Amino acid sequence: MAWEEFDGYKRDRCGTPRISIYYFTFALNSSFVNLIEIEFPCYVVVYIDEEKKRIGFKFHQERKKNSYKVSPYKNRKGAQFTNTQIKSRYPWINELLDLSINERRFDVKKEDDMYFIETQTRKGEQK
Repeated sequence: MAWEEFDGYKRDRCGTPRISIYYFTFALNSSFVNLIEIEFPCYVVVYIDEEKKRIGFKFHQERKKNSYKVSPYKNRKGAQFTNTQIKSRYPWINELLDLSINERRFDVKKEDDMYFIETQTRKGEQK
């Protein structure tokens, strides 16, 4: 077997729509942005299912009550929005930040017109 240089920075480029949680932002990968065909300006309303530890997202072209502005990345095809209050209101979301970056990437699911991520599958089945 031939030697191959290990690339520790190689990202998962499988094309799976994902949303990642960072300290101040939610990041939407390019596969997700393409899936829902985001056109800017775009806004998102965030929903919380505390019992099932799910975070839901509804995207809109116009600003609505409790919406956050979604911004495209400058030189990439993904997008992001900032929401710093959610972590202080829901400690189980803040605990996700203790996970590695890869463990804070969640596959996106859809239920009716709501896109959502299930966080319960991380950190030893969160309680």
